[in-house]
Amino acid sequence: MEKTMVQSRLVPVLCALGLSGCSATHLLDLEKDPVLVPDAGLDVLEGTYLVYTEDGSPPDAVAASLTDAEVVPAWESGLESAEFGAAWRLTSSDDWDTVYAAAAVDGGVVDVEPERWVMPSARPPNDPYFVYQWHMSAVGVPDAWDYGTGEGVMVAVVDTGVTNGRDGFDRLLQGYDFVERDTNADDYEGHGTHVAGTIAQATNNGVGGAGVAPEASILPVRALGMNGGTMTDVADAIVYAVDQGADVINLSLGSGGATRLIYNAVLYAERSGVVVVAASGNAGWGRVDYPAGFETVIAVGATDARGEVTRYSNEGPELDLVAPGGDLGADATGDGYVDGVLQETNEYGNLTYRFYEGTSMAAPHVAGAAAILVEMVGNDPEGIRDLLTTSARDIGQPGFDTSSGWGELDIEAAVRLAAGVGGGDAPSDEPPADDAPDDTPADESYVVTGVGQGGLAIEDGRTTVSTVALERCSVVGDLLVEVDIRHTWRGDLVVSLVNPAGEEVVLHERTGGGANDIIGSYGISGGSLESADPLQAFLDTDATGTWALRIRDEATGDTGSLEAWAMGVLCL
Repeated sequence: MEKTMVQSRLVPVLCALGLSGCSATHLLDLEKDPVLVPDAGLDVLEGTYLVYTEDGSPPDAVAASLTDAEVVPAWESGLESAEFGAAWRLTSSDDWDTVYAAAAVDGGVVDVEPERWVMPSARPPNDPYFVYQWHMSAVGVPDAWDYGTGEGVMVAVVDTGVTNGRDGFDRLLQGYDFVERDTNADDYEGHGTHVAGTIAQATNNGVGGAGVAPEASILPVRALGMNGGTMTDVADAIVYAVDQGADVINLSLGSGGATRLIYNAVLYAERSGVVVVAASGNAGWGRVDYPAGFETVIAVGATDARGEVTRYSNEGPELDLVAPGGDLGADATGDGYVDGVLQETNEYGNLTYRFYEGTSMAAPHVAGAAAILVEMVGNDPEGIRDLLTTSARDIGQPGFDTSSGWGELDIEAAVRLAAGVGGGDAPSDEPPADDAPDDTPADESYVVTGVGQGGLAIEDGRTTVSTVALERCSVVGDLLVEVDIRHTWRGDLVVSLVNPAGEEVVLHERTGGGANDIIGSYGISGGSLESADPLQAFLDTDATGTWALRIRDEATGDTGSLEAWAMGVLCL
């Protein structure tokens, strides 16, 4: 097969994906024989219908036969339907059967269907106090619930215990009390219950407030009393949580110093595949408390309702990110209440709702996010840390800074990034691709394409990964990769492509010196960028599965972003 012919088939496909360097797009010709099928269905807007006409003229004859009928263009822009020519919105007081019957006898009408309501896929929960939980919407709840709710994930709350109140928890497990050395892990101080509520408060039950990961299980482990606790008890609690099967451990606690014992405990957790999240501390100084200061722990500082780092949040190079911790001295939301983090809690035996502030309140937002990510991608502490920090909103100096880490928690962005890592989008009711009918023409080559996630930060010393999932492409005949990488001093970067088998080909290896950006294409048959001869290694391999574009910044001082990328494969 002539390579020039192959290339000519791939380039227009990637151009149609809207990446740089392409000036033309095309519209796929759809060959569809529409059939009038009455379907009342769900979410129908009564009395409003969409009528498609073959020659683009309005369905005046249909309207004339109906009661109180009016016809207007369905598209305000005047665009024609890609399938059926012109679309018209018809309103009438007649019911669906009457409208359908009138349209069915009109030879110029190719289809009719009821207009439908479209609602946000993640509606605000019906918990009455959710409107005062500014901190939930600030981090992307409830939009993140399209991707996961923490179902099947166990989160250990090492704290003052947890009490199940009127709002309570859907999945509160039997825990342990390392203060009293018994199995009653009830909370008498209120701190642990409040923290656990942010992670997994019962949600959409018409009571109280909501939690970040409402379907996660909470394992209460009491290691703190009224006046705190010892590092030894906290270390015991961490090991216990790991041995009980916890996937995430929240430590809304800290100390100015560390012990070898607590270090070994968090190391044991990390090596066991457990994500450990801890508060940075509330002294407002330039040093992160322990255990948050350990490398294997995700250290979390606090922001207020304005999205700014709070006055009390500890800073330092160990900080990973920040999340809502609240400010009891402000009402920036204007709702008449202080801007604390609101949850149900148990204060000395009295179940109530309280606004709290502190990095203790920030950490459980991240722990809840981690629970959703574990549900999506499995037990991968380092991978989940990368998802959280890569997707965080940069609120301080560009890139990492010691006051906000990599930025403020953005759960919706994190789960979207994870969905890209998993090769898909939000959960779907559609059957898996492997079960879909294969309508690929026999003995003919065809092109499959994929678009990777863009808008990803490229930070000093870190690797940015974006993936594309390709279906039903068993033999690679040609390959073209289009990239739009914006980065000052592109000589800092190593760019590579990894196939589903894990084989890696380097496309760009620290060349170009101080020139900016990498924009163009790499291809087996040639591209606009530097030679990509190594891509020959992918010829005749199986392309089915997840491909990854990896970008590593191996120097300091210059950062950038992966704006967009896509790939097309000629399958034989």
